[in-house]
Amino acid sequence: MNKKVYAAAAVAAALALGLFWAVPSSTSDKGEGAVHSASRGEGAGSSLADASRGGGVLSAEVDDANVVPAEFVKPGQKLKDLREKADSEALDIEKLIEDGDGEWLDLAVQLKDPRPLMDVEGRFACKRLLEEPCSLDVRLVIDPEGDVLYASGYTGAESRADCDAYAACMTQSYTQRSFPHGRGEPLAVKLSRQTGEPHDPFFEDPVKVRSMVSVLSDDLEAARDAPEFDTPGFQLRYRLQKLGVEGLEQVASKLEDGS
Repeated sequence: MNKKVYAAAAVAAALALGLFWAVPSSTSDKGEGAVHSASRGEGAGSSLADASRGGGVLSAEVDDANVVPAEFVKPGQKLKDLREKADSEALDIEKLIEDGDGEWLDLAVQLKDPRPLMDVEGRFACKRLLEEPCSLDVRLVIDPEGDVLYASGYTGAESRADCDAYAACMTQSYTQRSFPHGRGEPLAVKLSRQTGEPHDPFFEDPVKVRSMVSVLSDDLEAARDAPEFDTPGFQLRYRLQKLGVEGLEQVASKLEDGS
C-alpha cells in the first residue's frame, strides 16, 4: 500500500470510530491531503461546517416521540425539573460556535474531548457494546462548578438494544466527569454523536495507530496556516483533533506494552 492510500486508510479508520473531527488539509500537501480526502470519503462536506459533522459527530434531530432516553440524575436533585430544563433550554453550543460565538469554545472542548472514549483499561469501552453504528443525542444539565446534575441519552426512532446500551454507557460517562462553566446557574446543553463501524481491527495494531498519529499530527501542523485558523469553528475542530492525537498515542503505548 503506498503512502497516500495507507494514510487515507488510517484517517478513515479514526473518522469511522467517531473520535474527533478531521481538520481539512487543503492548506498544505503534508500527508498528501489524506485527512481531507478521507473525511470526504466518510461523507463529510467540503466546508468547515460540514467537516465538523463529518468526523463522526452529527447534529442529528431527535424525535422525542420515538425515543427512550437513558437518564441519570444526581442524588438529591429533582428529576422532573432537570428533565424539563434539559428538554426546553438545552443550548446547541456546537452550532453557536460554528456561527462564530467563541464564548462556548472551552466548554465544548471539555464536552467533546475524545480521550475519555479511549479508556486505558478498556479501549473504546462503550463502543464495544455496539453491533452496528448508532446515533446518540446527549443532553446535560451542569452546575457552575462542573457537576453534572442530569444526563440523558436519546438513541432515536431506530433504537436497538445495543444502541440503548451504548447510550447508557456514554451518558453515564458524562456524569463521572466535571465541566465547570462558572455561569452562575445550572446550564443545559446538548451534543450529538454518530458512530462509525463499531469493530475496527485497525485499532488493535500499534503500528497502524502510530501511522494515524503521524498523519493527523502533520495535518495539525499544516492547518496552522489556514486563513480561518482563528475562527471559533476551526479552533474547536483543531483542538479536538489535537486531543484525539494525544489519546491515540496513549492507545498505541498500551498496545506496545501488551496491556
